[in-house]
Amino acid sequence: MDHDELGALLEANTAALRAGGAVVDRMGVAWPTTAERIGEVESALGLTLPDSFREVLTTVAAGVDWNWRTNRRFPAPFAAIESGRLHWSIDTLVATHQAYQAWVDACFADTDDPGDAAWHGKLGFAAAPNGDGLALDLDADRPGAVVYLSHDGGAGHGHLLADSLGDLLDRWVPLACPGPE
Repeated sequence: MDHDELGALLEANTAALRAGGAVVDRMGVAWPTTAERIGEVESALGLTLPDSFREVLTTVAAGVDWNWRTNRRFPAPFAAIESGRLHWSIDTLVATHQAYQAWVDACFADTDDPGDAAWHGKLGFAAAPNGDGLALDLDADRPGAVVYLSHDGGAGHGHLLADSLGDLLDRWVPLACPGPE
């Protein structure tokens, strides 16, 4: 997916959702960023971003802010879906990850506990409205894989959502990014 494809899919989703009575609060797709800007962010973070994330940032978008909600109920098995969100930004990545890391240090410090361990070795890049988060795995076995992390150990905690952010975009955006909580 490239920048224009992402923008077109989000616009089509926005139109369809609004036609169904949903409220789309925001829609913004930033232009891709530069390798120099990524280097600045990596220096501030003290880590190297996974190659697959760098690729999205330099070819698709440096950030996205798209959010919708509805009071209508979808038919089963989608009845629990009431919102959707796609959000990340290179401009806020350092602050987002620092907040993520502070949360991990304060609440999930026990790396011997499997629930806590799922939070470690990740780059927090997006927060869900309910306190859950999306993170990129920094483990050498699956660098850049997108992982769902539940703040209260709920269903799906530690679940692999996609092999990369690009993979997630290809599969999640056509569905209007339900959740992510």
